[in-house]
Amino acid sequence: MKTLNKNFSIRICLFSILSIGFGFQGIESESVHATPSRGRKTDDTIRVVPNIAFCPRGNQKLILDYAVPYNFSGSLKPVILVHGGAWVAGNKTHHHQDMRIIAENGGFAASINYRLANGKMTYIQQLEDIDCAINWLQENANQLNIDAREITLGGQSAGGHLALLSAIRNQDVVKTVVSLAGPTDLFSWHGVCNSQSKRTKGCHLFEKVMDYTIGKQWREHDDQLEVASPITFVSQIGADQKFILAHGTSDSLVPTWQSQKFCKRAQAWGKTCELILLPGVNHLIASVKSRRSIWKRALGKSEL
Repeated sequence: MKTLNKNFSIRICLFSILSIGFGFQGIESESVHATPSRGRKTDDTIRVVPNIAFCPRGNQKLILDYAVPYNFSGSLKPVILVHGGAWVAGNKTHHHQDMRIIAENGGFAASINYRLANGKMTYIQQLEDIDCAINWLQENANQLNIDAREITLGGQSAGGHLALLSAIRNQDVVKTVVSLAGPTDLFSWHGVCNSQSKRTKGCHLFEKVMDYTIGKQWREHDDQLEVASPITFVSQIGADQKFILAHGTSDSLVPTWQSQKFCKRAQAWGKTCELILLPGVNHLIASVKSRRSIWKRALGKSEL
């Protein structure tokens, strides 16, 4: 199999920085450090435990980090965080800020690694890795003191796309999903690109990323973009599931209409979908205040 060429690697690296981590350190003096202490207090309120193996994959072990309130009573609400990075880059550290916010608000937050797309390894295997994380939570629910019957899935960008798909296929245990600027309709996105008289750099990048995320066969069978799109399955959303989609109105990477269209269609099917539009915000949704408000909403502590 061909490896990523140098120019594409550089572009993906830049895309990854833009979409999952650039603004998450040193923001509003409330950001969490990228490397947590091993199983110790990070401050007076939360404890972060890094590098826990949750899923064996041949010679590779997938690992996660988790954060919990240091002093709590009763069971915690579990949240699985799925990082972004155009499906081909990124890692679990990119959600450390969100882990902290969730733990500070009475949740159990686990940020996971998953196998990155390379053409043979696609979004299908990434969904299987999320399934594995869900199973790990269920198997260790008593030890972790969580209620694994009501899991929240959340993700940024590509992680939001994967969280949406996974929530629909795991609706028996996933009751809330949070998508932060996640793509929802790959097929229509491709259609918009095709309608352009002059193809933008963003469209060229989108198509190249799809070669690795789905496989190059999609170029001959673009219906595979529909199968990979969360919006295709909105009619299957569970009656007791809650979907929260947050998107900046100035997002230049993933169009805002992707979240708008998903919620509109879900609502037409009588499903619960809350759209949070953030005026003037770009793809990062980097504001600690905004992210705290979104996660408190997901945890049932009304904000916004």
